[in-house]
Amino acid sequence: MCKYKKCPICELNYIPEDEDMCDICRPENQGKLISNIYERNEEFRQEKLEKYNQSHIELQEFIAIRYNQPQKR
Repeated sequence: MCKYKKCPICELNYIPEDEDMCDICRPENQGKLISNIYERNEEFRQEKLEKYNQSHIELQEFIAIRYNQPQKR
């Protein structure tokens, strides 16, 4: 079982005892705004939505050809 302690820098987050600071306090993460994370997630969500829409259109075209129906656009 892993034991936890409070981060010595921010004293907010709990970390495993073998680590020296939490992910938020690490130097490579300092200065990054949470809004940057939201923007990156929004870009990822848009990419997935575009892929889904494209596959949906391809499926509609396949069904139209397969069942000899007019294509819906």
